[in-house]
Amino acid sequence: MILLLIISIFLFITFSIYAPASMSHTTVFYVLCYNLFILIAFFSLKEKVLDLKSKLLKHSNLFLVGFVIVFFQYHIDYYLGNLDQSLTFIWVNPEIVMKSLFISSIGMYSFMLGYLLISIKNQKHTFYQKKLEYRKTFFLEFISLGLLVLYFLNANPVYFFNGYGKFPLGAISEYIIVLFNCVIFAILIQKSINQRIDSKDVTTFKRFLLNLGILPIVLAGIYLLSVLLSGDRGPLMVYGIITLALYFYVSKKKLKLRNFLIMLYCGAFIITFLGKVRALDSRLTIKERGNQVLNEKKESRFGSESFLPSTQNLASSIMCLHHAVDYVPSKHDYTFGRFQYQQVTSVIPFSSHVNRLLFSNNHWKYNSSADFITWRHQGEFPWSGDGTSVVSDFYLDFGVFGVILGLFFIGNIFRRSELILYYNNQGYSLFGLTMSIILLSTAVYISRGAFFVNFKMVLWTYFFLIVNKKVLIKHNRNNY
Repeated sequence: MILLLIISIFLFITFSIYAPASMSHTTVFYVLCYNLFILIAFFSLKEKVLDLKSKLLKHSNLFLVGFVIVFFQYHIDYYLGNLDQSLTFIWVNPEIVMKSLFISSIGMYSFMLGYLLISIKNQKHTFYQKKLEYRKTFFLEFISLGLLVLYFLNANPVYFFNGYGKFPLGAISEYIIVLFNCVIFAILIQKSINQRIDSKDVTTFKRFLLNLGILPIVLAGIYLLSVLLSGDRGPLMVYGIITLALYFYVSKKKLKLRNFLIMLYCGAFIITFLGKVRALDSRLTIKERGNQVLNEKKESRFGSESFLPSTQNLASSIMCLHHAVDYVPSKHDYTFGRFQYQQVTSVIPFSSHVNRLLFSNNHWKYNSSADFITWRHQGEFPWSGDGTSVVSDFYLDFGVFGVILGLFFIGNIFRRSELILYYNNQGYSLFGLTMSIILLSTAVYISRGAFFVNFKMVLWTYFFLIVNKKVLIKHNRNNY
């Protein structure tokens, strides 16, 4: 399988260079069939780690589901005749669509290669620690309450009335809510560790939630309600997956295939439903918009009906790659690591001020790959954000080779994360567990975003766990 993936990568690099300058049903069909063959071969491989067998809630599974939807669903619709070349909202420029398809395929092969090259022998001592410790979380809960209050005090009120993508939340609130989420994640992780150490009764998901405590659930619920009112849906999915992941971590249960498929379908339906509600007239009440979506018989807002309408919103992120390939490097040079550097250093407060000194051109389009694509599509005065995708994010920095290295790294990290979470004979550190849980919660969403943004969440969550540990140690010493 490894040799097949290496050959496929080199073969598709050649195809991307000499890609046809027109959309071809035949080429799309052959590429999709080959990708299906690779996917079947990958999932047919025998799992050598006993603890990972039959584990469906894995980083690689969720990532590949999201990846296939984002980068191949519209091509399937094109082959089936559900849409044609005239849908420029998605294709951007029909002359680069085949090249983009080859680049996406290369990214998938690179992910699989990075995943398969991690063995138990190489992974055995990674992030190793003898045991995880029981810690109370009252200090973190106090911080989370304060951050949530500051979030609402500094937020733009208009944002909470279907203003996501239309009105700014506010720079201070945007920064505060990242910290709030990290503190809540830290609380959930530490309380899950506590449950596992105490061998608490988690025979049901309801019992697991009750053991987490009322305050973090209420605070997270208030935040998610504000998110839904704004029109955003990403955090809802992240919180849902992180809670499920921690439940299976504590209970040591396995997710059945039927429940896994139901979970994917329900998640896709809810996200799509909320997206349609958000797109309707904001003057209508939420109930009126919901009823209108349920009873609608009009044409899809994406310009065509898909064979899988519940994931059409997620799949529309393919346009980001098409904008990137159409513009770079023919009309704009690669950014040579600027976006990746800014994502990594964003974990440091006020690092953006340092970045302005390092780079000569500090136009807002260079803040991130998402801003660059938004500028490319909408110009200097955008009406909303277009977002980005994991392939276009790496492509803008280093081209096809950036995609190869970037997706290889993700596959490598995801395999390590699966072993940390499920390989009971290995042991794991607090950082390893934090990384594994956070990356699992964002695995589906990563395909329509930038990967290293998630490491900011990992590092900040780990930071709060360590601060909580230090505060409790000092508190205990003072009491003594």
